[in-house]
Order: sequence, then structure tokens, then C-alpha cells
Amino acid sequence: MLLSGHRPGRCNRIMRRILLSLMTSVLAIAGLVIPTAGPAMAADWRLLEHVCKVVGSDSLGNQGVHCIDIYDLPFGEGWKAENSIYCQKADRTLLNCRGIKETPGICTSGKACRYGAKGVCGTWYGHSACGVRKVRNTAPVEEYNHPCGSYRWGITVDTTIVLPDSLKEVGGVGTSLRTSQWSGC
Repeated sequence: MLLSGHRPGRCNRIMRRILLSLMTSVLAIAGLVIPTAGPAMAADWRLLEHVCKVVGSDSLGNQGVHCIDIYDLPFGEGWKAENSIYCQKADRTLLNCRGIKETPGICTSGKACRYGAKGVCGTWYGHSACGVRKVRNTAPVEEYNHPCGSYRWGITVDTTIVLPDSLKEVGGVGTSLRTSQWSGC
């Protein structure tokens, strides 16, 4: 067997890529898969953890919520973090936030965190409306090239949300949320 003595999560990155390439080639020859070039499609990402927290609320029952997700690619090809920020009623009906500021990031132990572009929406901040939706942004993809024993986690920082109707601003600089630490080994 090609991988006798294999322990899950311990094979090296080159072996995983060779195995994936061989499997794709065999399936393509059999007509079961059409090979594609370029980066992995979104469907390839596997959600590891989804964490949400209410940042604040107003006397009308409106809430500002921020979430952070961490994903990995099969065969340990990479990691990514994505945040989602939104307003809701207490019954979880989505509302149109009057403003949102947020920054998603991905962190690796022993290295500085890498952040995506700071997201801003809403007429409160002089931008287009946020809309009745979850505003999502992604941190840069972190390649899996770190030794075993290193950990990754997703983080969203400096979340500020302006609630509808009351125009109450919740959160702000220093408001953050993070996932647990994950290892590829």
C-alpha cells in the first residue's frame, strides 16, 4: 500500500500533493473528474469552527453581532479565516446595520497575524448601505508550511457596529473575537 504506516495529519506536504495529483489523474482518465487549473474552489474549504458573539444591543432589542470562522483545505494545503458582521433583532431576524467597521485576520503561533482589508459599510460612515445581510470579509490565505506544533486561529478585530433605529454604536477599537487554536498535525 502506498501509505502503509501512515498516521493521519503527519504526512508531508509534498506527498499529499503527489497523491492528490495521482488521484485526480486517475479519475480524469476514468472520465469521473475534469481537472481544473488555478486555486482551489470555495467548496474545497472545510469549516473547522464558527464562533459568534453579540457585541452590544440597544433598548429596542436590536443587536450587533460579529462572527469568525476558520477553514482548512483538504490535504493541509492552507488555512483561511472569514468574519461576518450583522445586525439582528432578538429573534435573530436580520436588520440593516447603519454602519459596520471590521477587520478579519488569521494568526499563526510564532508569527504576526495577517489581516485582510479593513471593511467599512453604511451611510453612518459615508459609504453605501450595508444592506439586510451578513457582511463578510476574508483574511489572506495562510499556506500550510509551518512545522508541527504551530497553531492557527481566526480573529476579527476592532469591530464597530451602528445599530438601526437607535443609531447606537457598539463595539469599537479593541473589540475582538477569535476561534480556538488549530494545528495541522
